Amino acid sequence: AELRIPPLLEADEDELLRMLATYDPVIPGRRFFITSQGYMCLGPSNAEVGDFVYILFAGEVPYVLRKMETNGDFRVIGDWSVNNTSAGMNASLT
Repeated sequence: AELRIPPLLEADEDELLRMLATYDPVIPGRRFFITSQGYMCLGPSNAEVGDFVYILFAGEVPYVLRKMETNGDFRVIGDWSVNNTSAGMNASLT
């Protein structure tokens, strides 16, 4: 079976997402993600469900932030490559 990009059927989309989730990109330490808002991203391999993606004030690229349970502060996990990035985009990982 041939996989169409962009996928036309839900089954094709599911197959594409399975392939991308296991894809080992050429860039070490990076992997594919989809945010809760549906953005497809290439981010740090240690990003986790529940992390946040923010473009910080006066920033040019999105960053993955993780809320620390101990004090509620945020820790920077790494930078993020997001398709169709817009200023002020905020998202969380699903």
